[in-house]
Amino acid sequence: MNGFSIGSNTIFRSSSLRFALFLIALTLLEAALTLLPGRLLITGHEGDLLHMIDAGLRMADGELPHLDFMTPIGILGIAPVAVFLKFGAAAGQAAILANLLVCILLLPATWWLGATRFNGGLRFIFGAMIIVLCTALVHGGGSTSIALSMYYNRWCWAVSLLILVATLLPPTRNHTAKWVDPFIIGLGMATLALTKMTFFVPLAPAIILVLIVQRQFGVLWRSLLIGALAGGVSVLLLGVDFMVAYAHDLMAVAADGAGRAYPTNSLVGVLASPKMITATVVLLFSIILFRKAGRYQQGLILMIVAPAFVYITYQNWGNDPKWLYFSILYLLSYLPEAGKRKFLGLPQRQAGIVLVTIAVTAIAPSAMSLIGSTSRSAFADYSTAMMIPLEPNLADLWMPKDRILVTNGVTPVVNLSPLDDTNEQVLINGSLIPDCHTEGGLIALIYAQTKELEGLSELAGKQVLVADILNVGWLLGDISRVDGAATWYYDDTSGFDSADYFMVPSCPLHQHSRTAMVEKMLESGWALDMRYSSKLMVLYQIVR
Repeated sequence: MNGFSIGSNTIFRSSSLRFALFLIALTLLEAALTLLPGRLLITGHEGDLLHMIDAGLRMADGELPHLDFMTPIGILGIAPVAVFLKFGAAAGQAAILANLLVCILLLPATWWLGATRFNGGLRFIFGAMIIVLCTALVHGGGSTSIALSMYYNRWCWAVSLLILVATLLPPTRNHTAKWVDPFIIGLGMATLALTKMTFFVPLAPAIILVLIVQRQFGVLWRSLLIGALAGGVSVLLLGVDFMVAYAHDLMAVAADGAGRAYPTNSLVGVLASPKMITATVVLLFSIILFRKAGRYQQGLILMIVAPAFVYITYQNWGNDPKWLYFSILYLLSYLPEAGKRKFLGLPQRQAGIVLVTIAVTAIAPSAMSLIGSTSRSAFADYSTAMMIPLEPNLADLWMPKDRILVTNGVTPVVNLSPLDDTNEQVLINGSLIPDCHTEGGLIALIYAQTKELEGLSELAGKQVLVADILNVGWLLGDISRVDGAATWYYDDTSGFDSADYFMVPSCPLHQHSRTAMVEKMLESGWALDMRYSSKLMVLYQIVR
């Protein structure tokens, strides 16, 4: 017997068994590359690293995002890390295990879709895409660094790719398992909603419309039912107050003047950027090619999902067009038949292959960055002459010395105010705190600030809110964390009510965050009594 059947149709043959073994083997390889070194080298985005650990430890200690601390990242973007921190894993190990956990949870859907949607080597490419997106140690973008930044974006891209394949590509073999695809779509969309809403919001209407265009009404209602059930269970487990707080955090970040309405370039900037223009051309030409080849539905479907692709990319730091992975699979699955009809001077099938080649070339730097990140980590040189561990609480995380021990401050040579409207000087009680921001040495700066605060006896057991984008000193020293403070500051008043003291850095990590936080603190009407000052900071007691 060379397969087994679901219903009356035999669909899984020895090729599907080989595919399953491939998925398991690649997952084990990624696990070995990331876990066996026993430590993790970080060479970039240490602010995001501290952000992840801050949120994960808060949740591991029993706090819930949105209710107990402000963040626009959904609970499923934090919980996988928090679970392993709860059970005693070190910070780096918890992050790696979270990657592997997400990968393993997605393997059944990856296997099913690979077995039912693709033939030959294409299913192996698809499976590798999902696994690499889950387990990589960098956000992509062609970066050669090792970082845990924006890990939840990678997870969401993997889930989105599964949803798109389940929705937009018909099975290559008949089967009678009517609930499997809707389960992947419905549960996948619920996962996106509870991980990062900027994936769910643009994809949900696109997926519904595509299913209507394809007249897959059975898949649509089953998907909606499963998604609704998943949402209902989430409300029962987490409570209505949690969902209301989640919506509040999302609206606070999306509001005008929130400081992070979009993470990198504006929408126009994304569409016109050199990184995106090739991807945009591939998408437009693919739509035209399908229309010319008489595959009108495929062209229409790409038109429907294109706005979702653009919006998700616009809302992801780095504006990396990872939707090209799906475009490559979609083009290869629907290449026009060989014939004499031409597109752009080439036979249509060859024109499709050219578009695939361009898409592969466009996404190759990002793909190679993701693929190579685990190997870069496994074979990194941990020579103490160049690398040292973070102390005292994060010893399994290592960084280059120059990223830990040296902090550079940047100040204007000439103050052009009032002509320069980017001036970020801060005035408190008539005292001017200068225009300055930090470049590099984030860990060194926070560590130095924390040590200075530890030396002030009056702060024992008190909560100190830092006027900066991060409030993570408690990770690097013996000071109290601020109840309700945001893991990443979004120009709101999170943590203000809990704080006993307000520390204003002389040279912050993020100048705009310092300015916005000081302005909101002064608007509160509370008095600020200066208690301490140094080259690093000015410390105020909040008098309510």
